[in-house]
Parts: sequence; structure tokens; C-alpha cells
Amino acid sequence: MDLTKMGMIQLQNPSHPTGLLCKANQMRLAGTLCDVVIMVDSQEFHAHRTVLACTSKMFEILFHRNSQHYTLDFLSPKTFQQILEYAYTATLQAKAEDLDDLLYAAEILEIEYLEEQCLKILETIQASDDN
Repeated sequence: MDLTKMGMIQLQNPSHPTGLLCKANQMRLAGTLCDVVIMVDSQEFHAHRTVLACTSKMFEILFHRNSQHYTLDFLSPKTFQQILEYAYTATLQAKAEDLDDLLYAAEILEIEYLEEQCLKILETIQASDDN
């Protein structure tokens, strides 16, 4: 359907998704408009429910409760920090030795793409070790 024939135009900013994530991460780092606190081993992580819920199916379900504080006792602060960085930047930098913990977190938090990528990298590492 040609929108111009209907008297309409369409504008699309291709950099908007990246810019949106970048701004959300800047806001998280500054503590601006954060609406949830995740406790991991007595360390507090401030974040935005929407970003976490869009990244993780588990958070999406969990956040239907109206609490502002949650405790995660199944992963380390280091791993959760890496998960937060991934949620807010769509990028993950980790050492190979961290992949098992990241895979476990991705499975529990239901972060499908991260889980798939961790598995793929671990399989590649395993295959190279076998040779």
C-alpha cells in the first residue's frame, strides 16, 4: 500500500533503537528513573523494569508483582553485572571462563539469544579442545 496516495508519510529513524538503549544505559548508570533494585549477594543493582522485562522472560513474569526490590540468589554479582551490561547495550564482553555462569544465568533468566550464543561459543571451545 502506497502511503503517499493516502496522504500520509512515514518517517523512520534507523539509529533510534541504538540511541534508546544508549540513553537508557546512561540513565541507569546515573541512577535516573530507575524503578527496581536487584540484590545479588548483598550488592544492589538499580535498573529499569522495562529494560529488564524486555530482555528476560523471567523478569517480565516476576515484575507483575508490584515490589521494587528483588533478590537473586542463584548468580554472582559479577555475572549479574554482565547480564545488565548485555541488557542495556546488546553487547557482552566476557572471558571464556565466565561462559558457564553466563549460560546458567541466561537459562534461568530466559534470555534466549544469550543462551544460544553461550552454547555456540562453548561448543566451539570444546571442539577446539578436542582437536
